[in-house]
Amino acid sequence: MIVTLFDSDVSTAWELYDLDLSEPLPRDIPKKKLPLWSATRFSGPRCAANAVDVAGIVFDVDVQPAPALETIREDMRGTEGFVYSSSSSTPAKPRWRLFIAVDTPILASEYKRVGHYVASLLSFPLAPNSIEPARIWYAPRVPEEGEYVFEAFAGEPLVLAELLAKAPPVAERGASDAPTPRPLSP
Repeated sequence: MIVTLFDSDVSTAWELYDLDLSEPLPRDIPKKKLPLWSATRFSGPRCAANAVDVAGIVFDVDVQPAPALETIREDMRGTEGFVYSSSSSTPAKPRWRLFIAVDTPILASEYKRVGHYVASLLSFPLAPNSIEPARIWYAPRVPEEGEYVFEAFAGEPLVLAELLAKAPPVAERGASDAPTPRPLSP
């Protein structure tokens, strides 16, 4: 996966980098020393104003009680993406990072609208702050408890043009007009 990679200094991007999230870094690397990644391409230092576009939709899935992996699998059936456990995940309190592929990068100005809409289609809650175009995530490391989990989902990427046609403006979204949760694929 091509991402923008950051050193532990979160303001300066290294470069676009092919990052393999399927293997975690060793546990003995302190969290503050882990590299950070973003699916966003930036035109300068990391900030919302410099976000150009986002190569997929990324969510923190850590609102407790977080869903079991089987629930994430069911929601992702037929949709390309992957999920991995964060370094603070435990068997009793799972914490996930979920990536959902799109067929073309999402303009940063449209990312929140698309992200909120896709979040409304999932059957589990997401951390509200994860739908930010300039958001970054720590590279995974071996969890303190349990095993590291990485699972890729085979399927089709979401079609951005269809998402934009269906996604209401973020400012107009309310509980009454949110779509009924359902699997991402028809």
